Amino acid sequence: MSKLVIIGNGPSLKGFDFCKLNNVDTLGMNAAYRYWDQIDWYPTIYVCMDDKVTQTHHTNIKRLIDAGKIKHFFLTRFMLDFYPELKNNSQIYFLEQFNENHHTAAKKYELNLIDNVFFKSSTPGKITTGSNAVRFGCFLGYKEITIIGVDLEYKEINDGIINESGITLKVTKKIDNNPNYFFDGYQDTGDAFNVPNPANLGDLHFDVFAILKKDAMKFCWPVKIYNSNVKSKLYQKNVFPYIELDNFVHSVNLGNPLQNNSKRKDISKSRILIIDPTHIGHQSATGQIKNLFFSALNEANVAQICVKFDDSAISGVVGLTKIKSNNFKEFSTEDEIIDFVREFSPDVIYCRPIDSTKLFSTTFAIKKKFDIPLISHFMDDWVLRYQDGVSLDFRSWEKDILKLIRLSDIKIAISKKMADSYKFRYGGHWHILANGADPSTRITSQEKAGQNKKFIIRYMGGAADDMNFQSLVDFAFAIENDIELKNKVIFEIYTMPWYLEKLSMHIGKFSSCIIQKLVDECKYHELINTSNCLLIAYNFDKKTEKYVALSMANKMPECLASGVPVIAFGPSSIATISFLENYGLALVVNKRVESLIKSKLNDLLAGSAQAKTMAIRARNFANVFLNSQGCVRKLNDLISCAKEIKNQNDSFFGYTQDLIDIESILLDEEVSLGFANECFRNGLYLKSLVIYFKLLPKNDLMRDSLYLNIYLCLRRLGFENLDPKIIESRFN
Repeated sequence: MSKLVIIGNGPSLKGFDFCKLNNVDTLGMNAAYRYWDQIDWYPTIYVCMDDKVTQTHHTNIKRLIDAGKIKHFFLTRFMLDFYPELKNNSQIYFLEQFNENHHTAAKKYELNLIDNVFFKSSTPGKITTGSNAVRFGCFLGYKEITIIGVDLEYKEINDGIINESGITLKVTKKIDNNPNYFFDGYQDTGDAFNVPNPANLGDLHFDVFAILKKDAMKFCWPVKIYNSNVKSKLYQKNVFPYIELDNFVHSVNLGNPLQNNSKRKDISKSRILIIDPTHIGHQSATGQIKNLFFSALNEANVAQICVKFDDSAISGVVGLTKIKSNNFKEFSTEDEIIDFVREFSPDVIYCRPIDSTKLFSTTFAIKKKFDIPLISHFMDDWVLRYQDGVSLDFRSWEKDILKLIRLSDIKIAISKKMADSYKFRYGGHWHILANGADPSTRITSQEKAGQNKKFIIRYMGGAADDMNFQSLVDFAFAIENDIELKNKVIFEIYTMPWYLEKLSMHIGKFSSCIIQKLVDECKYHELINTSNCLLIAYNFDKKTEKYVALSMANKMPECLASGVPVIAFGPSSIATISFLENYGLALVVNKRVESLIKSKLNDLLAGSAQAKTMAIRARNFANVFLNSQGCVRKLNDLISCAKEIKNQNDSFFGYTQDLIDIESILLDEEVSLGFANECFRNGLYLKSLVIYFKLLPKNDLMRDSLYLNIYLCLRRLGFENLDPKIIESRFN
């Protein structure tokens, strides 16, 4: 899912063959379903923002929902007046959840609020179906969007349409030749709709697209928006770049090697060599995610090379059973490793890189000797740990990463935030793959949670100093320090043995807190599903942020799929927290403030409708978008096509290497605003860019001015739509 065609209803589409769009996702709107019914063709997404159209056509919109031919719907609260149960449908989002002008209505209808960058607007009061269709497409994750059928040349009709009241118009008789739509039957007798361009709002339907373009630039949307309609005012006013529709639909997407690849090889017989410090089935997050990915493969077709975290030893074994039982044989020399690989004869290497010299050198040696297709899967941004230390260590690790990326045939990030950051920082196309949840593990009788004597909040996972420890302690203190909460709540922490002692020292004596070892998989799912609330937590310090800001919590899909309300405690700068916040899937506490924790807990204890609705939406969202079967299928697709993918070194790689090289030779006396401006005037944009970034943390009063200079540098270098904050972290 990377491209989307948004289909307006203007006359420019008369005679258009909708079958041309069969190989791309599409978005249609309002009463166009009357035409879709005639040709038995339906879009991927349906949008209706007009309250009068909703009230006139609600039965047919409900029919479209029930038919199951359309995947996603974007509607307004007026649909809930007829079908209140739709608020819990994971296919449907409502405008009131996103638009700040409608938050009061959202609370009235018990809709959870979603803070998403694509709906941030300089003019939130101006709304149309067309412009919000673009925003919704961006929200769903499309990277390239083009618009057809949005002409913006509405002609007033006097015969057959009356002003019923205010800005409401009504069709009183059949209109034989409707100049505003691509088929004459778009409007029928009895239809009501709002005045397209109310006098007090100017040229509303055009203005909202101009505002959209402005917002896309202001908030650095990572989406390319085009127009494919020469008859549109968008073309005449050059609002979005023009692209031929056929070129948009059929162009080869070099960033997505899986597109239109229907001859997918069965990987059940593929031989996979895994290079990773933690073995398949290890109780850590990375051990469990590999358990999901590889457990279904044939016993003898999986081998793993493990590296000890202190780099003291490297070992390997063939066979899932031996891998899961940690029955590895240590290697003495690199030749033994090469012989091991030769004997196993893998088809593909799957590597999860960490800060291990042996891991990198081993991967490089195997790749050089056998030239096997290499898949690299990054799960943490561990390289930034070294930025506060000796700079040479940081540069050394980053050069190793760049070499690994250059050798990798397929590159995978664990979150969209990581993929966006790494594309800019290191180059190349990055696929996104994290953990998933199996809906079959969810206990259907949620009444068990209601039988708990106290309100049980459970946390299942690690308690590392640079990840979760301090926030777990803060959360425990918030409960223990409040007499009412202390009497009603039990906070249970299930974690690895190596974290137990330190946690016990800090909060082990709290009467409201229980600390235990992680349990086996069967018991684990039972504990999740019989909780009253689940916690996802991250620390509020820079060390944690550097390490996991781009990571996605391994336990998150299972927590959401349980249908149990989730509290997320951590800064919004961390991908997991921002994901839950942006999609409205959890009660988020994004500040280290004890009173905010207590407020959310009191809402839960009071049985707030918003928390219940959020839990239902989270479960539905996880079942559709975070399904474990989908995750495994995606990895299988990547493995099966790895041999077909050649290294795709692009301009980003050379650009990133240049940044590193310039930073390494930059003199202290050159790090000044005057010198940076001189470099810019002389066309040395890369050098000036590095200096501007290094000046940012030292010049708070000049941040806006420096950001402007950075934007100018990026434009000169041809990267107009990149968010400078993505790479700012490497310079401070």
